[in-house]
Amino acid sequence: MSVLMFEPGRFFPQCHASCLLPLEEGRLICAYFAGTKERADDVGIWLSEFDGARWLDPRLIAKLSDEPHWNPVLFAVRDGIRLVFKTGREIAHWRSWTMFSADGGRMWSQPHPYVGNPAGGPVRSKPIRLASGELLAPNSDEDGPWTPRVDVSSDEGESFVQRARIPVNLTDADRHDYIPGRGAIQPTLWESRPGCVHALLRTSAGRIFRSDSVDGGRTWMQARPLLVPNNNSGIDAVRTEDGRIFLALNPTSGDFVQRTPLCIYQSLDNGESFSPYAVVNDQPLNEFTGQTAEFSYPSLVYREGVLYLSYTYNRRAIAFWTQRTAAPCT
Repeated sequence: MSVLMFEPGRFFPQCHASCLLPLEEGRLICAYFAGTKERADDVGIWLSEFDGARWLDPRLIAKLSDEPHWNPVLFAVRDGIRLVFKTGREIAHWRSWTMFSADGGRMWSQPHPYVGNPAGGPVRSKPIRLASGELLAPNSDEDGPWTPRVDVSSDEGESFVQRARIPVNLTDADRHDYIPGRGAIQPTLWESRPGCVHALLRTSAGRIFRSDSVDGGRTWMQARPLLVPNNNSGIDAVRTEDGRIFLALNPTSGDFVQRTPLCIYQSLDNGESFSPYAVVNDQPLNEFTGQTAEFSYPSLVYREGVLYLSYTYNRRAIAFWTQRTAAPCT
């Protein structure tokens, strides 16, 4: 069952693009952007905290300029927590900023930009820590055809440099891997064994695409379609210690079509195929407007046998869902 982290409309009119991070002693923190509406100049980065008993009132933690802020990403690093977010009125001109917390998200350092890689680091989903110890961040470019890439950090996210682009077919319509429309963005990553990294991609083709690397993300195979629907909205995946892949998605096929229901799928073959696992929210209508509902941009985390999920709830709130994972069927 989902719960809302705060009362809709009490703190800001709209919010979106959450990122969830479980901490010790039952605490969780969740970052998202909020303000009048997406792209509005008053949008900043907000944080909600679960103290082990309840969700505390959200607080504004970053507002650097009179321009929209976007897509915060929280992830654990050595000795603390890092936050990366974007600023800019147009996605093509985004700039990345990072902050650090040494006390579980209660206090944050002053933000600083990623010099030399202006929109670097994670774009929506968390970086993964490779067996090498590096952080590999899913990123993408939208200043033209949509193309995915990965960035890498060797200094716990203080900086990221571009590592490689993930090749996608945006031109040859006769091939099975052709992506019509804008392209592919916002990868979500996992490493199945040292150096073997895998990416699932949001696309405009009505399906999720996949690419693989055998050298720690330095080179990638051509992205290929899976038999998993995608509505050109955000996805997120995690790998468990027993090798299962869980994927949060809207299982509807199309280009910017409805963002309901929100579900969890499961893979027992390292992400080659997926089957339904859990329904998070399947309401057809937005209770505030009477229009089609939106349960989108899931942030999925796995920790010690438990799945944790945050997601956009009709743009009016951020919702939280959790479930202990059942053992895989044999």
